[in-house]
Amino acid sequence: MMFNFLAINNAINFVNSFNKKIKVLDLECQTYEKKNKLEIILSHKLLKSHQKNSFKNLFKKKENITTKDFYLALVCLKYDSIDINGDLDSYSFDLNYDLVNEYKFNNKYDFVINNGTGEHLFDQFSFFKNTHELCEKNGLMMHVVPFIGYVNHAFYNYPPLFFIDLASANNYEVIKISFCIRDGSEIIIDKDKYVDICAQIKPKEIYKKTFISKLIEFSKDKIGENFFILTVLKKIKNSNFVTPLQGKYLSDIKDNSHINKYKDQNQGSQLAAGQVADKKLRI
Repeated sequence: MMFNFLAINNAINFVNSFNKKIKVLDLECQTYEKKNKLEIILSHKLLKSHQKNSFKNLFKKKENITTKDFYLALVCLKYDSIDINGDLDSYSFDLNYDLVNEYKFNNKYDFVINNGTGEHLFDQFSFFKNTHELCEKNGLMMHVVPFIGYVNHAFYNYPPLFFIDLASANNYEVIKISFCIRDGSEIIIDKDKYVDICAQIKPKEIYKKTFISKLIEFSKDKIGENFFILTVLKKIKNSNFVTPLQGKYLSDIKDNSHINKYKDQNQGSQLAAGQVADKKLRI
């Protein structure tokens, strides 16, 4: 995805949420949009004075800047990117594979960014495991991926429960969820609605009148027919990556030995409307 207004807004917000200079990793070589002018950056309310000066100096030197230039102008300690094509000095790695085993890549970063990359990779397990392992304890992982209206854009679109259950399995703190578009427009979801946005919607059923269905229609009206879901997760502890189980199946296997694999996973999407375990449906 292009490094656009949406990415700029959230980059400044979250880089400045740290009380230190941070290391940043982009999981793709992001192309910087030329229309991201200096005045747009300087208008951001959270931009600090020394960062403003840094950007002014940068734009005096270069007419067209890179995403790396942008993050270094934010006074980040380090910026790296990974892309299979190896462009713009990125690490030429295939994110379909385990980076530690395949490339002996053990670097750690404070802010790991998936800005429209994960949906293009077939091996979702490897991708999200890599994201987890590349992130420092107390670091942030930001995912911006397609949700509504993107047909044949990539292998996958992502429902909200994907990230709720990913967080539940790995003890991540969910910092932010929004529905959003490239120009920076966002519908930010209140934390007390995270379960509600995991309700299952099926045609001709009562669930089509749930909070999530109304929110989707509201978002289409306000920001357009096609939009992304943006999720920011905080890695609370250093631990091995855990594959999530969709929340409703946790109760399905509570008496099964396989539950040992998921014994520490929180309920997550299991609590949402329409997320009924198969065993209960069969009664």
